[in-house]
Amino acid sequence: MTEVDSRLFSREEVRSIIGTSSVLGLRMLGMAMVLPVFTLFSGQLAGANHFLSGLALGAYGLTQAITQVPLGRWSDRLGRKPVVLICLSIFCGASVLAALADNIYLLIFARLLQGAGAISSVAYAWIADAIEENRRNRAMAYIGMGIGIALAFGLIVGPIIGGTIGLRSLFWICALTSFLSILYMILFMEDPPRKEPHREIDFDSAQFRSVLGNRDLWALYLCGFLSYTTLTAVFFMLPLLLQNYLEPVNFWMLLLPLSALGMVTMISSSRLADQGKTRTVLMVGFFLVIFTGTSLIFSGSYLIVYLAIFAYYLGYSILEPILATAVTKFARPDIRGTTVGVFNMFQAIGNFFGGILAGGLYFLHRELLFGAIAFIGFLGLLAILSLRLKHKPGF
Repeated sequence: MTEVDSRLFSREEVRSIIGTSSVLGLRMLGMAMVLPVFTLFSGQLAGANHFLSGLALGAYGLTQAITQVPLGRWSDRLGRKPVVLICLSIFCGASVLAALADNIYLLIFARLLQGAGAISSVAYAWIADAIEENRRNRAMAYIGMGIGIALAFGLIVGPIIGGTIGLRSLFWICALTSFLSILYMILFMEDPPRKEPHREIDFDSAQFRSVLGNRDLWALYLCGFLSYTTLTAVFFMLPLLLQNYLEPVNFWMLLLPLSALGMVTMISSSRLADQGKTRTVLMVGFFLVIFTGTSLIFSGSYLIVYLAIFAYYLGYSILEPILATAVTKFARPDIRGTTVGVFNMFQAIGNFFGGILAGGLYFLHRELLFGAIAFIGFLGLLAILSLRLKHKPGF
């Protein structure tokens, strides 16, 4: 899915990066095709209203939050590949159910089931196993670039396909892309070797305290929650804002250049993070979220809406790979999968909360949602400033 610099990484590391990027990218492709038109088309199902559409969009995050920690634990003990295959199979079946849904309640149930097939924590732990710490930000950025390509393509073609043959077809494509990911995983990927000692022991109280008793990790967990709350909220309101200026089939005119710039931003910001400027880069990411919410409050033209979405996409492109890498640096190596699982659990809770928040506030008074996004960005900024970096000189 993406070209990796072979001068920086070994052959085995390149294979891990490309493989993980391909699996996550294929899965993202199907999901991305649904995102930009979900709010518009879910409203066509029997029993739908604005709140239930927001619930359907965010429901994925609820079960994802519940499963992230167990999946991270199981991958620490059983290996990354078996757990990823199980997750992809669940996601594939849930996508088929969503494609067959004829009412909003069945769609909500299918979205809940999709969330049970979460693989993010295992995938990030996979890369942490395979890549040395001083190159991990750039590895995550390459993976993010592959996901970004899939996201960009999905955002472009999703509205066209959805507008032509309906929402149902987009979930069939979700099922197909997840099935292709399963085949790729079986045929081409092997579990990475562990670079650090790994203890096959039960998740005892000492481990639990390490994962949940670290103040710096809690700051990063909060950042993950806040980042994904805004992500779901922005994608909820995106089609509602854009339809005032563009037909859904023309959303690509806005989203294509943003996606290209987002990928460049991922690589550039990750290089800065690897050079010891992680905190500064993350602060810029949350500043852009603040700008997004603030500018939308005063939006009255397509230009301001465009600039707000532009700022948010760049901010998300910064936060997505670097926050995940920061968690792996603060985590104990032997329970890294579990720690990343907790981080992804908070991201997933943010997905769920973002859907509920957007569905409630946008139609109550949309400026309330814009103000909430700006305030969330401010909270993220405070969380980054609270990190204690005495023993993290490269941060």
